[in-house]
Amino acid sequence: MPALAGYLAIRILGVVALWWALGRSWPELWHSLTARYDAGHLLRIAAEGYDGGDVVPSNLAFFPLYPMLVRLIGGAVGVPAAGLIVSWAAGAACAIALYAIGRRLGDARTGTTLAVLWGALPHGVTESMAYTETTFTALAAWALFALLGRQWVLAGTLTFFAGLTRPTAMALIAVVGIAAIAELVRLRGRSWRAWVGGAISPLGWLGYIAWVAARTGGIDGWLAVQRGWGASFDGGLYTMRTFAGLLDGQTTLQLMMVSAVLAAAIGLVAISAVERVRWELQLYGVLVLFMTVGTAGYYQSKARLLVPAFTLLIPVAMGLARARRGTCLIIITALALVSAWYGAYLLVCAPYSP
Repeated sequence: MPALAGYLAIRILGVVALWWALGRSWPELWHSLTARYDAGHLLRIAAEGYDGGDVVPSNLAFFPLYPMLVRLIGGAVGVPAAGLIVSWAAGAACAIALYAIGRRLGDARTGTTLAVLWGALPHGVTESMAYTETTFTALAAWALFALLGRQWVLAGTLTFFAGLTRPTAMALIAVVGIAAIAELVRLRGRSWRAWVGGAISPLGWLGYIAWVAARTGGIDGWLAVQRGWGASFDGGLYTMRTFAGLLDGQTTLQLMMVSAVLAAAIGLVAISAVERVRWELQLYGVLVLFMTVGTAGYYQSKARLLVPAFTLLIPVAMGLARARRGTCLIIITALALVSAWYGAYLLVCAPYSP
């Protein structure tokens, strides 16, 4: 499948660029992909389990599905290798899902373009690491694909598992819930599949939040854990102040790129509306963007938090699919090279975690 081959080629290019930037050191490359930043926390959960409720900052901030999958196969290949196997397998599954969505909306070329564009994001290097981005995005993409086909039980089940993967699942839960309610209104409640799909979609997310509450001894346990990491929700005040401050003073390439990605995402929301992308896909992208902008703390990570918002790339994929093949190839190649270079910069030179 060209979509999968193109996606994997771009991600391999990114890993090769990182290896080269690390002085062609295989141990350093392995460490960067499996032990840096969130990867270290996630794989430690897989190997040792969660902290107690009184640890600050606590690894209870990380949702359990990815560490559970890593632990499941870690006994056979080792936890670090299992982390990469899960991430890369999920990335491949996501590329196939994006192809399927693009083909449903347009044609095979649109699907292929959407998959490779997602692989060539500026922060695409996190798709190659022991991070949750690929696992969550694969679940979200397949859930939305099922939703477009009104496969309610499948959409709800995939959303259930997405809710065990990242807090971003709140966006997906809202879309599935609203779509299920709209279907029930249209059919006057005569659809048990819509009832079931809508009902089970939030249970994974709610279950983990409840478990953290019990572990910490407070109903707002997960929010308290987030505050321990310096994160909270302020509706976007922190993001706007930081963005304004970067315009007024000196900054770094990393923070400039994050600001550019945020600005581009806002623009793509408007373009998606003009292009009349399916409302379910538009709403999901808007909600992921709203959650990202509305959260205070870790400005440098906001572009990475938008990696699951693949639906914002749909109008770009449609436009490139309509362009000449040569033009499309040149643009995607350029984006892939920039992604590879910038991914290496993030893990070798950048002052903050991606």
